[in-house]
Amino acid sequence: MGSPLVATLIWGSLAAGGPSADTVVAREVGRIGSIDGPDALTRPASLHIDRDGSLFVLFPVELIVRRMTAEGEFLETIGGRGAGPGEFLRPVGMDVHDGQVWVFETERVSRFDLGSGEAATVRLTSRNDAPPDRMPRLSGVLPSGTLVVDREPRGIRRANDSVPLIAATRDGVLGDTLAVVQRREIVVYQNPRPGVFGELSVPRPFPESDLWAVHRAMPGVVVADVTSRRQHGEVVLRTYLEDGTVYDTATLRTTETPRVSDAERREMVRRHVDAVMWSRGVSARSEREARSLVDDALGPLEFRSPAERIIAASDGTIWIKTPDDDETVDDQMSVWVVLNPQLDSLRWVSIDADLTLMNASGDRAWAVVRDEFNVSYLVELDVGTLE
Repeated sequence: MGSPLVATLIWGSLAAGGPSADTVVAREVGRIGSIDGPDALTRPASLHIDRDGSLFVLFPVELIVRRMTAEGEFLETIGGRGAGPGEFLRPVGMDVHDGQVWVFETERVSRFDLGSGEAATVRLTSRNDAPPDRMPRLSGVLPSGTLVVDREPRGIRRANDSVPLIAATRDGVLGDTLAVVQRREIVVYQNPRPGVFGELSVPRPFPESDLWAVHRAMPGVVVADVTSRRQHGEVVLRTYLEDGTVYDTATLRTTETPRVSDAERREMVRRHVDAVMWSRGVSARSEREARSLVDDALGPLEFRSPAERIIAASDGTIWIKTPDDDETVDDQMSVWVVLNPQLDSLRWVSIDADLTLMNASGDRAWAVVRDEFNVSYLVELDVGTLE
């Protein structure tokens, strides 16, 4: 490998001032799902767009992967509940490469061959076949077939941690480190007593945690460093190859107002507290406790994250969700920068903020949305037409 390619991509404020002439405003062109019909969906979690336009969708509640057409016709069901080959109990992700579907659990991966119908399940192990010293979480599959493992600390979690992304063979044997990302969680420990938390863990993503995704167009991962240039409103992107070499680097300015306002910080605290309270179902007294702990744990947060999400799309493009310059509950649109595999800018896209983007390919993207009855729908978007 020769010298790494380095690019600098600088925009002005993408979210402020509204869409410009080269902005794509995503337009809904299709929807899959119903309240109780045969196409009803139960919380889709991962979505892959195949070369023929069909969709592979993971439903972790139902413990299956469904293959369907873009119109919603079910073609095939993969997996099911169980601990045997091709079965799973707690799937956390899915990937599709070269006619094979991979479903990830915490320490296991199941592989389904679409041509032969064969299924196999392997457990992640270290090189000497001993249990890994940290709890592994398989997070993706490179185009070469190499697995990428995100290793979480085992036991007591730390608020700030360096997390290695490790390559693993198809048989689940852990190998070399691809890259190291920084992750921050808010973890507050207290002596358990009635009406308070024994441990409060604020859900990710957190404003100071790096983002990353498996690259679809080359054997490696793309990492978004949200810390080193955050005071300038910039995110640093790096592509790491399978051997750990940095192949591409780009600096992307996503906002000209990186400083967090008092109102935005209050909103951030509220969102974290709401998420914790919803997941725990605790009392109002505990809500006051949670608010105090979240506020203290955030500390003097001065700058917002220059990137909120990263998606490595099925067509090889990289999608970066930019921050809102004024984060309020009234925001109607989210803004995404689309890069090619070499991290050059292609366009930026504005999407309804109620939609959670899942994947994209060419001029189509897919998102999930829930209605007022908490029913899930898959939404097809046209993201290739300039307005």
